[in-house]
Amino acid sequence: MINILIIDDDNERIRKIAAVVKSNDINVEYVMTKNEALCELEKNKYDLVIIDIMLPENIDSTNPQPTAGIDIIKDIYNRVKIIPPRSIVGVTSSNETFENSKSFFEERLIPILIWNESDDLWKKQLVEKVKYLKLNKSEDISVDIAIVTAIDEEFNAVKQLYENWRIHNIENDPAMYFITEIETDKGHCKKVLLTKLCDMGMTAASNAVTKVMINFNPKRVYMIGICGGVRNEVELCDLIVTTQTWDYGSGKIKPKTGDQKTYYKFEPSPKQITTKPEIITNLTYSGESILSTVVNEWNNVHKDKPLVSSLKFCPMPSGASVICDPSLFEEIIKPQHRKCKGFDMETFGVYYAVQYTSTKSTDFVSIKSVSDFADTEKDDNYHEACCYLSSNFLKKCIYSEIL
Repeated sequence: MINILIIDDDNERIRKIAAVVKSNDINVEYVMTKNEALCELEKNKYDLVIIDIMLPENIDSTNPQPTAGIDIIKDIYNRVKIIPPRSIVGVTSSNETFENSKSFFEERLIPILIWNESDDLWKKQLVEKVKYLKLNKSEDISVDIAIVTAIDEEFNAVKQLYENWRIHNIENDPAMYFITEIETDKGHCKKVLLTKLCDMGMTAASNAVTKVMINFNPKRVYMIGICGGVRNEVELCDLIVTTQTWDYGSGKIKPKTGDQKTYYKFEPSPKQITTKPEIITNLTYSGESILSTVVNEWNNVHKDKPLVSSLKFCPMPSGASVICDPSLFEEIIKPQHRKCKGFDMETFGVYYAVQYTSTKSTDFVSIKSVSDFADTEKDDNYHEACCYLSSNFLKKCIYSEIL
C-alpha cells in the first residue's frame, strides 16, 4: 500500500490530484492547513507528500502564508517531531511563487510542479512518481501495537489470545517477532506484534524495544506479565498499572565507617519516566469492570483455584536483580517513593527505550500482575493466573480501544 498525503487548501485541486493518483493499492489523505499537516506527519509515515507552497497556518487563518509549504519541508528535514516521508513534491499555481521557491527545491533535489488545468504535464509527472514509489516499495512492516514479554509464560499467554500469527525474522537479529491482525469492537483493523526478550532485565528490555521501535514503528508499546508486590499494600494476583518507573539501583554507593567497620550507604538518584495521564485516566474509568470480567472468565474455568484481583495504579521501579528479601525493599526502594507497591526487572528499560528511540509520540504502559511478595516464600504457583490476568486484561482493553 502506497500512502499519500496531499497538503493543499484548494478543494478542487485536491480532488483532481487524488483522482490522478488514486487506485486500489494507494491510500490518499489530505489536510488543508500547515498545522494539520504537521500533526499528521507526527503520527504517520507517508510514501509521498504533495505540498502546496502557499497554505493557511490553521483553520482560523483568513490568508495563506506564502512560504508555509517550505516551512513544513524545513521541519521535515530538521526532524522536528516528524516522521520523514519517502518522497516530497511541491506544487503551486502561481508562476511568481514558483520562481521564488525554485532555488529552495533545486538545492534539495525536490521536484516542484506548476498547476495548470489545461496542461496534463503535472498529471504525467505524478503518475510516474507513483509508479516509481510502487516499484521501490518494500514490505510495510509497521505495526499499530507492540506487546513485549520477558519470559515464556508471559509470551505464551499473549500468543494464545490471537490466531494467524506469522513469524517475521530480521537479518542478524536473534529475536523472533510474531505479527497478526485483529479487529476492534469499532471495526478498526490493528496490526499487532508480539516478542519476547532474549534475557530478563532492563538491558534486555531496552535493547528489544529499541529494535522494535526502529524496525516496526509501533504507535503503542505495552508490556504485560508478572511482578513482585509489597505485602500489605497489594494482594497476590492484583494488577499493577505502572504510573511511573525508574531504576531503583541508580545512584551512588558511599563508604560509611562505624564500630571500627566499613559500611556502605546508598544514595539514590532515580530518573523517573511517567506514563501518559490520558492512559491512566482511561484505565481508571473502565479498568475495574474489564478486570472483573477477566477474573470471572478465569474462575468459570478454574473452579478449583478461584482468584480475586483488583486494579492498582502506582509507581513500579525496576532493578537488575530478583528480590527475595522484603527488607531490601524497605531500606532501598520504599524511601525512593512512598507510594510504590510493586517492582520488576524490565519496565524502566521498556519506557526508556520508547521515550528515547521514537521521534513521534508513542504511547506506552506496563501492566503486570503480582505473583509474589519478593520474600523467602517466593515461588511460581501464581505465574499461570497472573499471566492470564495481565494478557487478557490487555486484550480486552485493546478490543474496546481503551488502549
